[in-house]
Amino acid sequence: MKLRPHLVLTVLLTTYVSVCAAQTTTRSIPVYRCGAEGRDLRDSPCPSQLPASSSQLQFDQPSAGQAKANKEQVAADAKRANGMESARLKLEADARRRNGATVGIDGLKTAGSAPGATASSPAAKTPASTHAPKAPHAPKAPKAPKPPKTPKAPNGDKQAG
Repeated sequence: MKLRPHLVLTVLLTTYVSVCAAQTTTRSIPVYRCGAEGRDLRDSPCPSQLPASSSQLQFDQPSAGQAKANKEQVAADAKRANGMESARLKLEADARRRNGATVGIDGLKTAGSAPGATASSPAAKTPASTHAPKAPHAPKAPKAPKPPKTPKAPNGDKQAG
């Protein structure tokens, strides 16, 4: 009795495979190998001065139903991709609006504090808008070059010059 489900499954798979294979048409076209080593492939006969060999190339041609289903699938995928892109762009714009508030470097102003905070809060005592940006420092002057070293004599004494 346990063999019965396996037999039914085998019959169903065999039927499914044969139905799928019936949807495509197997076609063949001649392919001509030209040249001394047969590296030149052509779909027309070779010129008379080149040695040639001919063979058949077989391929599956999809049916009209398969081509139509493929086009519908591509259109559905494109529509879904456009929807996902617009949703992503909307989420990114919302995140930029929420996280775009300026926060003080000293950490006194928190992201949740409102502009009209109470007078007792540290953010209200030192508003960030009153601080002016510092001017950049002037560049340092270049260092003076070091004087050249005098060569030493082989015996370790300095040469008289």
